[in-house]
Amino acid sequence: MGAIDFPKVPQTLKVFSKVYPGTRFMFTGKCSSKNFSFALVSSTEIAILLEFEIESDNLIKAKSFSNEKWSNEKLLKNQIPSNGTFFVQLVTCRNFFEVYSGGSLLLTLDFCIPPESITGIRLMGEMEMYRVEMEHL
Repeated sequence: MGAIDFPKVPQTLKVFSKVYPGTRFMFTGKCSSKNFSFALVSSTEIAILLEFEIESDNLIKAKSFSNEKWSNEKLLKNQIPSNGTFFVQLVTCRNFFEVYSGGSLLLTLDFCIPPESITGIRLMGEMEMYRVEMEHL
């Protein structure tokens, strides 16, 4: 995939290369005062869904969807301010994802589906994306 500048939201970007441990996804943009989210998806499952709640709870929620059910949700305080810029990274490790914001580790989420099955990056909600990148470390 490489890098895509100013992708439209909402949409699902196609991932053309295999995702494996050492693959990093980077999201740079600006949010509004509304909720927004990113997801790494396969055809029917969600490897990881990150929801940034700004409107009410001011939380980050992380979960997966596999075998027709959601995983346990991880919750933490959202550090991204309303109408603020963000730099979020998802790093594929051996058995889990690491999620970073502004260079600080926020959380880890175990795989529910193999990362090799990821075929898309879904962008949703109220945000202006400056850049989406995928690289192999």
